[in-house]
Amino acid sequence: HLCGVEFSHNISLKAHIKKHMDEILYKCDVCCQYFIHFSVLEEHIRAHLIEQHG
Repeated sequence: HLCGVEFSHNISLKAHIKKHMDEILYKCDVCCQYFIHFSVLEEHIRAHLIEQHG
């Protein structure tokens, strides 16, 4: 579940999931988390670098 919404019909669920997948644009190559905004991904990657290099 991406957002916790439940559907009684599978077709509705598939359409809803596709909406989420269209929103997800940027993936962290380190931990495979997804982000809608590139700037948030950049901050996230900086956190990984700080963890790795102190």
